[in-house]
Amino acid sequence: MTLEQFVIKQKLFQIIRRIAMGIALLSCVGFFFQQFWVILLIVACFGVYFYTQEAYDKIAYGFKREHLKTAIESKYSTIKYDMNKGFEPGDVYGSKLIECGDIFKSEDMLQGKIQNTRFRTADVKIQFERLSKNGRQIITRFSGKYYEIELPFLVNSAVYIVNNGAEKFGLKLGLPRIDFEYIDFNNEVDVYSNNPEAAFKLLKPKAMETILSLRKKYGSVAFAFFNKTMVVAIEGRNSFEFYIHKKIDQHFVESIEKEIQEIMDLTTAMKN
Repeated sequence: MTLEQFVIKQKLFQIIRRIAMGIALLSCVGFFFQQFWVILLIVACFGVYFYTQEAYDKIAYGFKREHLKTAIESKYSTIKYDMNKGFEPGDVYGSKLIECGDIFKSEDMLQGKIQNTRFRTADVKIQFERLSKNGRQIITRFSGKYYEIELPFLVNSAVYIVNNGAEKFGLKLGLPRIDFEYIDFNNEVDVYSNNPEAAFKLLKPKAMETILSLRKKYGSVAFAFFNKTMVVAIEGRNSFEFYIHKKIDQHFVESIEKEIQEIMDLTTAMKN
């Protein structure tokens, strides 16, 4: 199945679901005229609604398995995609950027080189399991894209950039918060490191502007820098889940490359 064929089928399922919900809503008028047979029609419409979701999920999975890998690797010879592979828990927890959870899941690994810079990225979900009066609860700590990108320089002391107001993060790692002269940057994120000089050297004005730009575009984005590695965690980002109402077009693969390149631009801003 090609991308164009998948998009056509996706739009068809969207139309069927909308028609089913439209009929179900209009059928509710029958209750005012005591036409209770419309209950059967409403139930049928909901049946169609949920059936199309299940059928679409199977098509989306088949598209990922049969087409997406070929589409990516034929366009970018230095990049490999594996929908069944992800990060190991130790890879993610080792950065200390995200708290360890009880349930760990990672898939849709994309790795390789872009302009001689090595990277790995995959979807990651980390959850906590809690027992309460109401029974077992699953709380999601992080769900989004996780990046590891090779730095062209060495970071001697780890530097972390997290959401503003995350004092507990610094306390858990025993790291002080570092403030900068750039007020807008201080108001947007918190920077933690046991070496202020390393943080100041890393976060030049251009780098801070790039970080603010990334957060403006992608929302909650956290960073970790250590040795020759930059880790980026984008909350809520999931490039390879083809939700039924997610817009997919011929520029889909290019949009993934653009996201990676925008994050890699941060390494350039830090180096200059």
